[in-house]
Amino acid sequence: MECLHGKAASNSTTDKGSFWFCGQKPSCGFLCTEEDGYLFQTALTAWRATGLTQPICESHRKPAKFRVVKDMLKKSYGRPYFTCASRENPCSLWMWVDEKEIEKPNCYHNEPCAVKRVKKQGPNTDTFGGSHAYA
Repeated sequence: MECLHGKAASNSTTDKGSFWFCGQKPSCGFLCTEEDGYLFQTALTAWRATGLTQPICESHRKPAKFRVVKDMLKKSYGRPYFTCASRENPCSLWMWVDEKEIEKPNCYHNEPCAVKRVKKQGPNTDTFGGSHAYA
């Protein structure tokens, strides 16, 4: 098992079970149970394939927490995501790990355009590659 640094994760067994965690200084915050190890390893492989770095929470100035959807009834089961690492006062940081942000063009005000999803077939579907429109 590897942590987000790509280094060997440390293992510890407590009365609550066996855990993998980051043993590096500074820590990347990686933590998973032994039983979720395969799920996390698969998710880490997907994240590394994107070439993206671990995001930093702007509110708390800490690395975001790497998590995996564990609910087997959800369509996104096994999909990795980042969220705010603060337990006491979490901010709104949340993003899928395996999805790169769409590059947004600037409008005539020189501000980034808002990205809108095209929900039905029509002229915007063809113009904007089938899934996004810019407003």
